[in-house]
Amino acid sequence: MLAARMRSAPATPLHYQPLLLVLAAVALGVCADRLWAIPPIVSWGCGAMLGAVWLVAWAWKFERVASVLLLVASGATAAAWHHDHWNYCAADDVATVAGEEAGPAAVKVVARSGSRRVAATPYDPLRAMQRGEQTRLEVEFTAIRDVADWRTISGDTSLLVEGPLPDIAAGDELLVFGQLGRIRPAGNPGEIDFAAHARSDRRRVFLRADFADSVKVLSRGSAWDVRAWLDEVRRKGNEQLWRHIDPERSGFAAALLLGDRGQLEASRSEAFFHTATIHFLAISGLHVAILAGALFVGLRAGLLPRGAALLCVAGATVLYTLLTDSPPSAVRAMVLVLMVCLAMYAGRPASAFNGLGAAGLIVLVLNPADLFRAGTQLSFLAVAALAFMGPHFARWQEMDTLDRLVARTRPWPAKAARWCARWLWRTTATTTIVWLCVLPLTVAHFHVVSPVAILVSPIISAPIAVALLSGFAVMLLGPISPVLATPFAWVCNSCLWFTDWAVDVAASVPGSHFWVAGPGWGWTIALYVGLVAWAALPVMRVPAWRGVALLAAWAVASYGWSSLVNRPDDKLECTFLSVGHGCSVVVRFPDGKVLLYDAGRLGSPEGAARAAASYLWHCGITRIDSVVISHADLDHYNGVPKLLSQFSVGEVYVSPQMFARYSRPLALLAGAISEQGVRRPLTWSGQELPIAEGCRALVLHPPREGSPGTDNANSIVLLIEYQEKRILLTGDLETPGLEKLLKSEAIDCDVILAPHHGSARSDAPGLAAWSKPEWVVISGARASDSRGVAAAYTKAGARVLHTAEDGAATFLIDGEGVTARTHLRGQLGHR
Repeated sequence: MLAARMRSAPATPLHYQPLLLVLAAVALGVCADRLWAIPPIVSWGCGAMLGAVWLVAWAWKFERVASVLLLVASGATAAAWHHDHWNYCAADDVATVAGEEAGPAAVKVVARSGSRRVAATPYDPLRAMQRGEQTRLEVEFTAIRDVADWRTISGDTSLLVEGPLPDIAAGDELLVFGQLGRIRPAGNPGEIDFAAHARSDRRRVFLRADFADSVKVLSRGSAWDVRAWLDEVRRKGNEQLWRHIDPERSGFAAALLLGDRGQLEASRSEAFFHTATIHFLAISGLHVAILAGALFVGLRAGLLPRGAALLCVAGATVLYTLLTDSPPSAVRAMVLVLMVCLAMYAGRPASAFNGLGAAGLIVLVLNPADLFRAGTQLSFLAVAALAFMGPHFARWQEMDTLDRLVARTRPWPAKAARWCARWLWRTTATTTIVWLCVLPLTVAHFHVVSPVAILVSPIISAPIAVALLSGFAVMLLGPISPVLATPFAWVCNSCLWFTDWAVDVAASVPGSHFWVAGPGWGWTIALYVGLVAWAALPVMRVPAWRGVALLAAWAVASYGWSSLVNRPDDKLECTFLSVGHGCSVVVRFPDGKVLLYDAGRLGSPEGAARAAASYLWHCGITRIDSVVISHADLDHYNGVPKLLSQFSVGEVYVSPQMFARYSRPLALLAGAISEQGVRRPLTWSGQELPIAEGCRALVLHPPREGSPGTDNANSIVLLIEYQEKRILLTGDLETPGLEKLLKSEAIDCDVILAPHHGSARSDAPGLAAWSKPEWVVISGARASDSRGVAAAYTKAGARVLHTAEDGAATFLIDGEGVTARTHLRGQLGHR
């Protein structure tokens, strides 16, 4: 393999790795601007001034001073570059005309990529609205309809169309009638911020069309558009995969060979994620290295001159990177391969760390915000770990002269067996080292630990490599002769089947993966700073047992600190999470116990579980003491089965009416509760849930015999009391259950959850008069019209918060009163 030509020298002084030092300075500059938003006039000015001083110092042979000046100037320039990329957009950018809420729009766009299929989600009874096949393409805005005129605009986004869309090539001009709006930031603490992710690509809006007929082709792009050529090659390659590979694994093949994971079912991606083998589905150094190495060996076997073979390898690597949309991991691998090719042509060894530095600089020049993406961080960290350990592997595999002579005399079966054993040992050792190195970063980003990766990765690495090579052969030979492509398709299909089977088995093994809260970003950064110092400075090296002791101390301290910092401390904290049209409330008691009231949303159950899990992990929580499911509506419980597999749960409280009628979603919920061995006690009005001392959780509704009407009328109404302050959680309570509650003795509440997401049928005036709330929270989607309900509560003297507009709403109760804050607007007041 070409990567074997890379020379790694961890003991080499840092001044022999200049590009790595420049990369570190650039990364620090980018981080500084993200943290403090340095004015560009300051950073550009410092960069220019220090650059001029560096030139003088270099001319006067002050080498060390010049080196320091150059590094600082690079950091300042990087800060300015990131500031421009992250904060500025054109005056006519589409974000200036798009609203906070999605609205109808007619726009003209130019396709930057061809149409790509997004697979439909498999039927899931827990999903209230099933999603069919979609089509995605990258577009650039040119104009928007403004009454009777067309207004010029600019900006990029992804167009998502419901259903299949006829082939569209890059460069085509399109007229789109769809929904346009700004991408909303994450509504909950700890949640993945898709708006920040899109902003990294200078995208601030989304564009969605409900029908394929809403997209019209106005004109075709130029025949000389390079993007159209690349899309055509990609499209034909994808066609060959779907034509020759089993349909059950065609999406897998497209993800593996072309990096198009949109054609892969989410359930299959989840198995790879749980086993920490998801990197096999993203175009990375493995894919590029296998392609480059196999191509070089094949060309040399065909007696092609060395220089010509290296040139072909370099060209093929660049082409493949462009075909796969140039993700940072592929760009990094491409740069390393190009440096190896150049070194081999010049007859000199290539420096792994200098190559890594060059790759990082190119990635950050193309997009400085890529520094904060998990894929970029994990990719570069894994390669750095391998580069550092390379010489140690070489020493461990060295054989003296006598051993080599003995090895030559062994029969070929013994040689083959020893070769396989050495390959398995090297692969397992490599996997273990990389897994350990990236583990803290993986936990910080994804909160999952997958020890099974150490076993399954070596098992599937060979089939993955064979599937890659045979898949490339299918894409190349298929258009020429289907007969020639057939045997390669069989090999590729068999390898994909084995990989799929091995990953599924590994993911199903008990203990294969588990979920953790994570150490926090401060502790994670401190750990990697220490590891870099240990690797770069020999004086920092300590004996192995001390190193293990220091890592153990770091783990204990980081998790202990997280638990202490996030503990409420003599306060009750109640957070109404932002889950769209749904409900999820987390109550944290002064002694650290946690109660979850509902966890569901209208739509994806994964989205409901993700919102709750992200917040809980953000708070350092891995155990939920009590779950209360208000009633049998999907948008209140479809996230619970997933949460049961991610957290330790004490018990799940339901009303006697919850499982009175059979339905497939309820059967899945009951099965998940039973599978995890969680108690499922019944509760009804008049009962108190056993919670923290000094706190009270009283069930006000429904009665044991239930109320007539729908499930909503039998919602569990929970009153939580602490320090003479009260929070009322109402679920979807409606008539006649609501009437029954309002006829009971009135209770003065400080915070209430508006019943049924602020529905007009929730009798807002009556409930406001009965409970006299200071704060009212509406948990619903932006599209819901709850203005009348909000006005009724406001008229009664309450302040109304909406989770879709304000984000998660948190209320802290202590001896001094109630303090409210929201995730998107900060602290609002104290009452």
